[in-house]
Amino acid sequence: MSIALHPDRVTVLMAGDAALEGGLAKWGTKDGKHGVGRFWVKVRDASRDSFAWTVEVPEGGDYEVALSGSGIQTEVDIASASDRIVAWVDNGLDRMNDGRWACEGLPEDEYFSLCGSGWHRMPAGSLRLAAGRQQITLRARRLGPSFALYSLELTTPAAAREQASRAARVASPAGWLADRRYGLQFH
Repeated sequence: MSIALHPDRVTVLMAGDAALEGGLAKWGTKDGKHGVGRFWVKVRDASRDSFAWTVEVPEGGDYEVALSGSGIQTEVDIASASDRIVAWVDNGLDRMNDGRWACEGLPEDEYFSLCGSGWHRMPAGSLRLAAGRQQITLRARRLGPSFALYSLELTTPAAAREQASRAARVASPAGWLADRRYGLQFH
């Protein structure tokens, strides 16, 4: 299956839709209502696990890459036919008093429900893509205690500027919340 990149907006490459090699494990919901296996993919072995998406690039150029995932001290390699970038993934989970990472050692079925605050969108850099069909691959070069991928996002610089401009135009001032002593809390 080939995925068409959109030069005028963000293109999301879901981890569960990639061609997976190695011991990668797909995760989803237990109730089956939300596309089991489509939520994230957990990397187990940096030496053999890899993701590959076949994409149709309508116009060659630089694409800004961001990954959505959860990871601690992991270095990933994202490559196309003509370029390669290396990104550092560390969502800042702290070590506990005994030196273990906050979610280290949990059974896999509990890991993300208990450590879900570790999901982040992380800019990875700019990847040059030639026009036409090609593969984009991702693999962990160095795997920390954990790494799971939800998606890769590819955006042309022009589309990113337009998205930021559109967001600025529709943004509402929120100063009145503080003026009236309101607060927000997120869980």
